Amino acid sequence: MQVNAENFIYLQDVSVIYNADNAEKQFIALSSITLGIKKHSIVTLIGPSGCGKSTLLNCIGNLIEPTRGLVQVGEVTAEEARLKRFFGLVPQDPTLLDWKTVLENIILPLRIIGKKVVLQEVQGLIDLVGLSGFENFYPSALSGGMKQRVSIARALSYNPQILLMDEPFGALDALLRDKMNQELLSIWQKTGSTIIFVTHDITEAVFLSDQVIVMSQSPGRIKEIVPIEIPRPRTTKDLISAKAHAYIDQLRAILVEEYAE
Repeated sequence: MQVNAENFIYLQDVSVIYNADNAEKQFIALSSITLGIKKHSIVTLIGPSGCGKSTLLNCIGNLIEPTRGLVQVGEVTAEEARLKRFFGLVPQDPTLLDWKTVLENIILPLRIIGKKVVLQEVQGLIDLVGLSGFENFYPSALSGGMKQRVSIARALSYNPQILLMDEPFGALDALLRDKMNQELLSIWQKTGSTIIFVTHDITEAVFLSDQVIVMSQSPGRIKEIVPIEIPRPRTTKDLISAKAHAYIDQLRAILVEEYAE
């Protein structure tokens, strides 16, 4: 496996060891991760709590330096990709600034990096995430789903090639979560970004993904990679198909086996 058109993001033998110099206190968060991710794909990471899903996401985005191993994005290192602003981050908590409006929160990254704000482009983002008419609302007046839409628009504001999403819909109720997943697929189709998505929800993983990466309990390793071959575009009706249920059952069985070990 190597970096090419098929592997836009590439990790080779990546390990993260905390307190690596102290044998008694060291903790292996990730162990020997080798992985290739295609451009314009959606990949989800699932696995037991504490298995290193967020750590792996942060390694890809160069928010954490691996203790050993290589992370490459296209023809550059993960660090160079971060400096070139390849990554947009959507955390579980939208972390909006309460004293700024929807519009002001979305353009904040542009202000920080000193990039020119083109209101027509920003309005296009607002339209894309379905917040037209809410430009001048403050976060206190928004629902949880609307706040996450602002967070997604903010991450897209400087046109990153890759979205890193760390359980962004985990706090939402089931129906709103389904709606946000459909909105995310619509945004992905229109922007052509590559998405790496952390979730605990097997159904969500099947609905969104081209590939589901199942991670083992600590130390985090790749236990299995399951391609999801459900035709796109997808709707929630696809989740009641026999094929979707087969994937859900397969992934659940892998996780049950992992918890049993």
